[in-house]
Amino acid sequence: MPTEAERKYEALEARMKELKAEMIALTGEVHRDRTPSTEPDTTNRLETTLSRVDKRGALALKARAEDQIDELARSVQEPGETFAKAYTRAMETDLGRSMLKTLDDATRLAQGHPTETMVAEHRKSLQG
Repeated sequence: MPTEAERKYEALEARMKELKAEMIALTGEVHRDRTPSTEPDTTNRLETTLSRVDKRGALALKARAEDQIDELARSVQEPGETFAKAYTRAMETDLGRSMLKTLDDATRLAQGHPTETMVAEHRKSLQG
């Protein structure tokens, strides 16, 4: 029978997967709407893609990701342990690193910058 901490961890992991799916859907929508790859000015193509990002949606996703990270830290916090120490420990896990990646992507989109995935897709589209 799973412990309370294990149940919380599994619930957080499921919610994180939902956040990642949301981020992927948002990125996919941006890529579907991008200008044709025949456009000569590649900087303009990426800027056009970024202009189509829903900044409010990215800000909402960023806030949810921050909440999920805090919740993960609280779920692994041991009695007498500071929140900061639990947070650091949580961020060293695969789930924590994944959450930080999602937060970074949402932050970049909210600021009007491309995510690493968007840049990689852009580079890929230029090759073919």
